Amino acid sequence: MRCGVVIVAAGRGERLGRPINKALVPLGEKPLLLHCLDAFQDQEDVHDLVLVAHELDLDFLRSGHLAAQLKDLGVRRVVPGGARRQDSVLAGLKALQEVDGALIHDAARPFVSRKLVRELALGLDDHHGVLPVVPVTSTVKSVDEQGFITRTVPRNNLRLAQTPQAGRLVDLLHAMEAADKDGVEFTDDVAALERAGLEVMTITDSSLNSKITTESDLSQAELLLAQILRKGKE
Repeated sequence: MRCGVVIVAAGRGERLGRPINKALVPLGEKPLLLHCLDAFQDQEDVHDLVLVAHELDLDFLRSGHLAAQLKDLGVRRVVPGGARRQDSVLAGLKALQEVDGALIHDAARPFVSRKLVRELALGLDDHHGVLPVVPVTSTVKSVDEQGFITRTVPRNNLRLAQTPQAGRLVDLLHAMEAADKDGVEFTDDVAALERAGLEVMTITDSSLNSKITTESDLSQAELLLAQILRKGKE
């Protein structure tokens, strides 16, 4: 299936405590954004790539040295995002051209693997949506408003959602536009497909494909990147 990629980088990343967009924060010698784009470069299933950015960053991303780097990594268009993540995702989906499927990825996840990208694209041949997940390994407690435990939640069937989240483009567009019309908000992309009654298959992913949200996450990512670079030199 011909797939397009939407990279979502329209947030400001306040929890990271930096004065710039989180996607532009350096990890090693280059911004987070450039790390995550490596996984999509020269993939035979990826035929279009759109970056969704905050309005304050558009000029910076569309000109100069960074713009040239983005182009080299396959970014064809940089489009403005919206107030909510789902608004930004929808803007990115509408900007895709001549593709049948879409992979939606957070710019703050720099360690997505090329293998996962390939598996997600192949999965869309047989499924409306495909979601990378990791098992829940800690005990999960449900609590009431006062903080008292109400029950222990069985974790055998619980999974943590990651990105890229994949779906057939027409299904994603219809499902997200319907949710928007009905005033429904969701925290991840395949939730719109679920709401539309479409089945979503899961693929077990690596816990390394985690999202950088806090300064602690960034510090861990620096250590992981150093390990990856050392192995590459061995």
